[in-house]
Amino acid sequence: GKEFFDPDYCMPVADGDIEALCQTVKMSIARALAEPQWIAHMGQKASAAIQARYSPQLEESDVLRTWHEILPLLA
Repeated sequence: GKEFFDPDYCMPVADGDIEALCQTVKMSIARALAEPQWIAHMGQKASAAIQARYSPQLEESDVLRTWHEILPLLA
């Protein structure tokens, strides 16, 4: 799941680090107020990265490869 926490399009915070979480939320709110387009830009970057990594073509390829491995085991 680390691919979802790329600092290029999000603000990762270590699990359990409440102080860092509060600072990140504070910074994010301040930046969003100063640059309203920033959130949309970050969302677009995240969407593009996820779509590139998990495209329908890759999903189809992974499913077919998996079934080609499983089916001989069932014969």
